[in-house]
Amino acid sequence: MIVVVLYLYRKDKVRVLPLTEQIYQDGKLSISVLKEKGSVKQIIIQVFFKKKEIGHLNLYVELTSKGKSKKTVDLKPLLHEKDNPETQNEQGEYFADISYPAFEKYLVSAEFGYESMRFVAERPDGRKYKSHQLAISERWGLLKIDSGNYN
Repeated sequence: MIVVVLYLYRKDKVRVLPLTEQIYQDGKLSISVLKEKGSVKQIIIQVFFKKKEIGHLNLYVELTSKGKSKKTVDLKPLLHEKDNPETQNEQGEYFADISYPAFEKYLVSAEFGYESMRFVAERPDGRKYKSHQLAISERWGLLKIDSGNYN
């Protein structure tokens, strides 16, 4: 009985789990997921810059197929919904939250058979910050792809 109560108590917690973090010379791109009751609810994108006056960022997803062909899908329609705020502050930090169910539906509407994806933040001067390759799994939600090579 105690085991069941502990399991249900732990399952009900809201957790923010880091998924990937790329550190660049002049900044950092971090992708996290918010899990609630065991399923992914939000994707949290954070970009930190050493310079404070960067300007507006363009966020998009780079989809990659099995044949390594690529397609970019802009995230602006998702970012301008009420539930998905994006903010930029004076310290050179940029934050965006994207609803995971809306993100999945948006990728299906892109009509491109993809195997993996990566989030890309592009500055006005053309410099890009790319995340590691990610994939969507029915069981785990958004996850970082494993190379499968060990030793």
